[in-house]
Amino acid sequence: MKAAQFHKHGGPEVLVYEDVPDKVAGPGEVVVRVRACGVNGRDLWTRQGSPNHVVQLPHILGCEIAGEVAELGPGVTGIKVKDRVAVHPGISCGSCWACTSGQDNLCPDYTIVGSSWAHGGYAELAKVPAANIIPLPETLSFEQAAAVLLVFLTAWHMLITRAQVRPGEKIVILAAGSGVGAAAVQIARLCGAYVIAAAGSEAKLHRARELGADACINNREQDFMEIARELDRENMDRQRLERDILLDAVQTVDDSVFEICGKKGIVLAKKDWHPGVIGIVASRLVERYYKPAVVISLSDGVGKGSARGIKRFHILDGLKRCEAFLEKYGGHKMAAGFTIREENIPSFKKAFYSMVEKELSSEDLTPEVSLDSYIALSELSEQIIQEMDSLAPFGLANPEPLLGAKNANIVQNEVVGNRHLKLKIKQTSGQWTMDNRLWEGIAYGMGEIYPLKKDDYDIAFIPYIDTWNGNKSLKLKIKEIRARGNGL
Repeated sequence: MKAAQFHKHGGPEVLVYEDVPDKVAGPGEVVVRVRACGVNGRDLWTRQGSPNHVVQLPHILGCEIAGEVAELGPGVTGIKVKDRVAVHPGISCGSCWACTSGQDNLCPDYTIVGSSWAHGGYAELAKVPAANIIPLPETLSFEQAAAVLLVFLTAWHMLITRAQVRPGEKIVILAAGSGVGAAAVQIARLCGAYVIAAAGSEAKLHRARELGADACINNREQDFMEIARELDRENMDRQRLERDILLDAVQTVDDSVFEICGKKGIVLAKKDWHPGVIGIVASRLVERYYKPAVVISLSDGVGKGSARGIKRFHILDGLKRCEAFLEKYGGHKMAAGFTIREENIPSFKKAFYSMVEKELSSEDLTPEVSLDSYIALSELSEQIIQEMDSLAPFGLANPEPLLGAKNANIVQNEVVGNRHLKLKIKQTSGQWTMDNRLWEGIAYGMGEIYPLKKDDYDIAFIPYIDTWNGNKSLKLKIKEIRARGNGL
C-alpha cells in the first residue's frame, strides 16, 4: 500500500509518499480503507519532533480517520466489510479504573491513533482496535467525519465534563472560528445554553451564527472579558434562583396540606417562578419523589409549564389527554412543555391527578435499581465523589452513578419533613474493609418504611459533599434499602 510517512523530523518536506507493507488485522482489530484523514495540530508537533510526542521512525501520522472497513480480525463482530466508519482517535486499555468510569483519557496507557506506537491515517489502509470503530451515517461525508473527531472530543470534555453547561446558562466561546470553537458552539446550543461567540473577524462570526451562536463579539473591537464577567454573574444568579424555586417547591410538596402520599403525581403553579428554570426544578422533583412532575410559572394570567415523566409514564401522551385545558404543548416521552391559561389550571390538575391515579401502580412509582458498582463505605472519599460529579450533566441518557453497599447497619432512623427518612449507618461486617465511621443519609419519600430495625441491609445510594458554614462532610442520598439477602 501507499503511505505518506517520515524518516526524520522537520517540516512538510520530510513526508515521503512511498510503498509500505499492507496492514493485516489481528485479533480484535479492523483494517480501514482510508477515504479521508484530518490534519491535526498533534500531527504537526509529532512531525516536527516535540518531546511530548515521541514516535519510532519511520512513522505514519493521521489521527482523524474516516473510510470503509477493509478487513476484520478474528473475534470481531457487529461490523461488516465495506461498512462506512469513522475511527475514535483515543486508544486505551479498556479495563482500568479510568476506562471503566468513562474517563479513558486518564488511562495510564492512553494514546492517540497516529502517535506513539499507533500508525495513523496518512495511508491507504489503517489498522485500529475494533472498539474504536464508529458507524458513519450516509448523511455525513468522509471529509466531514474526519474534520470533527478530535475537536468534538476536546469541546465535549471542556463543556460537558468540566464546565457542566446547563440549559439557560450564558456561555462565551473564545476563538469560535477554530475547530474546537466551532464544535463548542454546536455542543453548547445542543445543551440549551445561550451562546456568545468571540472571534477576530466578521467572516468567522458569520460562520458562528450559522452554527447556532445567539450573539457574537468581535474581540478586536469589544472588551469581551468584561462581558464574560457579567455573564458569569448572571449564571450565578440563575443558579441561586433555581435553588430558591426548588426549595419553595419541595416545601410545598412536603407540607401536610399537599398530601403527597395520596398523590401519584405532582402539579405545582406559582406566580413569578422564573420560566427559565422550571424544567430543571421539575426534573429535581422527579429525582426526589419519583412521580411525574409538572411545574408552572404564572404571569399576567398565563402559565408556562414544564413537565417531566418517569419510566412507566409517557409525559407527552399525558399532556395530550389533558389538551382540552392547554393552549399548546410539545415534547417527548420524558420531558414536555406547554402554555395554559391560569383559570384552566384547577381543571388541568384534576384531570392530571385522575389520569396518573388510574394508570400508575405502586410498583410503577418504585424506581428500578441499576447499580454501577458495589463499594465499601470506608472507600468513599471527596476525590471519588468529585470524579463522579465530573461525569455530569446527568439525565435520561447519562444517569447519575449509583453505588451499592452491603451489610449496612441502620444505627438510627427517623422521619423528617413528614415523609423522608433520615438515617445513620455503619458498615459493620462482611467482605469489606470496615472502619468505625457513622454515615449520615437521607432517603427522600421513604418515610413509610419507618421504623427500620438495626439489622443488616443492602443499600443503593449516591454519595455527595454537603457544605455548611464552610465545613464539608460526606453524606449519602439513599435510593433503595433492602433486607440483607434480598439483593439490589
